[in-house]
Amino acid sequence: MNVWLNQKQPTGKEYQNYYYTNQNQIDKIQQQLYEQHNLIQEQNYLPSMEQIEVSLRLKNLKSPMSYLMYNLPPGKKVKKINISGNNVDTERFINYNLLNNVSTFLLKDFDLFIVDTDKIYSITI
Repeated sequence: MNVWLNQKQPTGKEYQNYYYTNQNQIDKIQQQLYEQHNLIQEQNYLPSMEQIEVSLRLKNLKSPMSYLMYNLPPGKKVKKINISGNNVDTERFINYNLLNNVSTFLLKDFDLFIVDTDKIYSITI
């Protein structure tokens, strides 16, 4: 089963509703992060590591795939990922690194595969 943003690929009116719902969720998270970011900007001292992480979240969670990887539980079975039209057979999702926007997967031969999350087109669960 192909997964586009955690669901099967919607068509027609389903796509409009699906896109609207997911975009609203992303917009809410971005709004919260913007508010936190604005609080950081208003302060007159060096930001803490937590504040820096909030700024990075704001930058990295703009794409829907980053949002999906951020919410995908570590250890989730993932059969393959599609990167720029090329399928990569995988075993499991390991984690998503928010700071540098990379996702890590375990391959069938137990090697780790690290990829820029923005280059992932789709995943198959």
